[in-house]
Amino acid sequence: MSLIEKFHKEVGRLIEGDIWEREYSEAKISEFDRKALKESANRYPGPIRITKGLFYTADEYERKREALLNIRIP
Repeated sequence: MSLIEKFHKEVGRLIEGDIWEREYSEAKISEFDRKALKESANRYPGPIRITKGLFYTADEYERKREALLNIRIP
């Protein structure tokens, strides 16, 4: 075992298995996230829609998605 592998194992940064095979949960964006982004917009400039808070939260997205899926197309 190399010195780097030993360090990673002791610190706990050695990832078991392949990173692509791991299961990840979906990110849930909440109203708290929107508020935090708007407050920190001056320090971390980025896309204007995100810094102004003009994006859907997870709940808003699901409601909008359901409404669009329920529209009957002629």
